[in-house]
Amino acid sequence: MTAFWIGCADEDPQLAVAQGCSLSSECKNPLVCAFAKCHQACKSSRDCSNGERCVQSDRPYYVCQ
Repeated sequence: MTAFWIGCADEDPQLAVAQGCSLSSECKNPLVCAFAKCHQACKSSRDCSNGERCVQSDRPYYVCQ
């Protein structure tokens, strides 16, 4: 008899940048959930990638957008 195991062991359950979320714990560390998507937290626009700026989110922190 041959047994097969089907699962998601190789899949990362946490979400990457711009993926939909409800809670920051759903996002990959150190990303946070804001505007229903995972974002990089920031203190100023210098913390963000080129073309992004640091904006106040719908949560009590700032994110790159």
